[in-house]
Amino acid sequence: MRHTGVVTVNDASECAIRPLTRERALCIVQGQRQSDWCVDYPTEGDFVIASLIAQTNEPIDVPWCAYEVVWQGAVVGGVGAKSPPRDTTVEIGYGIAPSARGRGIATRAVALLVSELRAHSPALVIEAEIEAGNQPSIAVVTRLNFTSVGERDGLLLFRLHNDVHGRSRD
Repeated sequence: MRHTGVVTVNDASECAIRPLTRERALCIVQGQRQSDWCVDYPTEGDFVIASLIAQTNEPIDVPWCAYEVVWQGAVVGGVGAKSPPRDTTVEIGYGIAPSARGRGIATRAVALLVSELRAHSPALVIEAEIEAGNQPSIAVVTRLNFTSVGERDGLLLFRLHNDVHGRSRD
């Protein structure tokens, strides 16, 4: 299976993730609005990630990178691996612009990311740290069979394990 860095569900108009390029990151940092951004994208979190990407000339390390979340043709947020895996574990993060929340987009985007990461490393353990009061984010990982495994650095820690064959365990 060849991975191009763009993953879709059902059709391209519904939901896709695509690597956040340095050029697109520079647009965010420099405040150069793009015609495909939803009205309240980028968020503060997107700006932070874009700032890190804009500071480097390193090539994008797909799949261990930041992705734009595209919903019905508009960029509505971001999702991605925070770094390449350490041992067999990778931490992910995600965020959706306020105007696009409550539609299941984050769940779809995280599912796409998990699929992309697992295509490259089937036995990967995927983690997400979430603030205790962030119920919508907790719902996203819960819907995707992540389990709560405690706390780390004051945040709730959720983990998605695999069995020895690379299949998600419920």
